[in-house]
Parts: sequence; structure tokens; C-alpha cells
Amino acid sequence: MVSSCNQNAQSTLGSVRVWLPVTAAQYVEFFRAGTIQCDVGFAVTPEWALQQDDTDPEVLESDLLDLAGESDSALIVLVAELAASVRDPEQGQVVPAPVTRRNLAAVFARGDAQEDFSWFGPTESLSVLEFLGLQG
Repeated sequence: MVSSCNQNAQSTLGSVRVWLPVTAAQYVEFFRAGTIQCDVGFAVTPEWALQQDDTDPEVLESDLLDLAGESDSALIVLVAELAASVRDPEQGQVVPAPVTRRNLAAVFARGDAQEDFSWFGPTESLSVLEFLGLQG
């Protein structure tokens, strides 16, 4: 079963690093099913990058994490290497291919919208659940 978190898109990007905001419930389903399809993700598009004050890749990645985490319901941001289609190039919005455990690069999680994100490696799924109080 594929959990759904796709809408119309423009051009297709090759394999890129994408930041995908998900809710705790979506993450639990991803943990169980091993795959998730999200409606939107964020990636460094040329148009988005031109609007940024900094060109350092680490700063751009941090900015994408902030962008993906803007929603109060996005307590988790998945980072994955995958194909994506551009939805809004100026906003860095993309429609990503499904995320699997195989293409997952990292997980960022926070207890509530006011907290900073904590980093978890792609093999630390149980630690994410415990951090969020979803599994003891």
C-alpha cells in the first residue's frame, strides 16, 4: 500500500534531493508500508536558487528545510534522492516520485511547530517514532 501525502507539474528533473513535509500519521504509514507518495516537495530549482541570498549548498538545504517545515502540521520532513517534476520553479516546489526506504537520505523531526528540527539518519525510523512519542 502506498500512502498518499500528486498534482499537475511542469518540467521533470532528474534525480534530485527533495525535502518532503509529512504529518506524524503519514510518517507512521511510511514506516509500516515502506513507501509514501507526497503531493509536494521542495528542491533547489535554478529559479529558486537565483532568489536566495546565499549560494552555499548547506545554506540552501537549510532554507529548504525551513520552507518544507513552514506548516504547523509538518512535524517531519523527509529528505530523499528521487526524480521530481517542477510545479513552481520560483518557490522550489516539485511533485516528487514516491519515497521509499531505499531513496530516503534523512529524516528531520520536531515535537511541535515551535521547536527546531532534530536530524535522524535513514535507518533510525524507530528513533523518530520514539522521539515523537508514537512508540515506546
